[in-house]
Amino acid sequence: MSKKIPYFIVDPGGNTTAIVPGVFNIAKRKRIALNLLHANKKVEQVGFWMPAKTQKAAGRLEMAGGEFCGNATRALASIINKKKSFFLETSGLREPVKVQASQRKSSVTLPLSAFRIKKDVCSLPGITHILNSRSITKRKAKEMLRSKHLLSRKASGVIGYKKTREGAYEITATVWVRDIRTLYDETACASGTAALAYRCWKLEGVRKLRIKQPSGAIFRTEIRGGMLKIEAPIRGKRAGSLITT
Repeated sequence: MSKKIPYFIVDPGGNTTAIVPGVFNIAKRKRIALNLLHANKKVEQVGFWMPAKTQKAAGRLEMAGGEFCGNATRALASIINKKKSFFLETSGLREPVKVQASQRKSSVTLPLSAFRIKKDVCSLPGITHILNSRSITKRKAKEMLRSKHLLSRKASGVIGYKKTREGAYEITATVWVRDIRTLYDETACASGTAALAYRCWKLEGVRKLRIKQPSGAIFRTEIRGGMLKIEAPIRGKRAGSLITT
């Protein structure tokens, strides 16, 4: 028997994300995600909007691959869109994260204690990025992830970066998600943006950055009070439905 599953598609400044409301088991989430990715070529990832496990949070985001995704978190925040800041639970992180949203932008704030960096590898609990001072091909990115034994993690990526002026960078992002076996040249990457911002703060003491995404959108980062905030535009939202069996 076929069933119609509603979803939202959000463009959080690139990295177009499908958000599916509802509680599904892991196998069902994977099946829905792959169907959505096949049906919507502009969608780069799929997250599931579930009830929160704690009273502190307004909802829970569970990514199809169980990873942490900053842009999907911002996308869900833009759908809920409360007037004041609020908290969301998200896969990959133990504690709820603070978010804020309006019609045209949203932000997510992460604790600096969640980051670890060793040479060119920056890790968050739900995703790990190699920070590379030049852009590379998707094939080369996967080889680099394999060489550093990162393909076995839930999610990993290669962030190519270039400093364009003081306080400003542009990036490329290739991201692998293990459980659904996807490798995308993403049009934006909030976690990769955060990893670069953390590196610049850790090594150079820089607290504010403007980071241009492959989509052309500018993501702004700020480090203050032990927290790292990423703010970026919301460029569109629409609803749809998927028929599954």
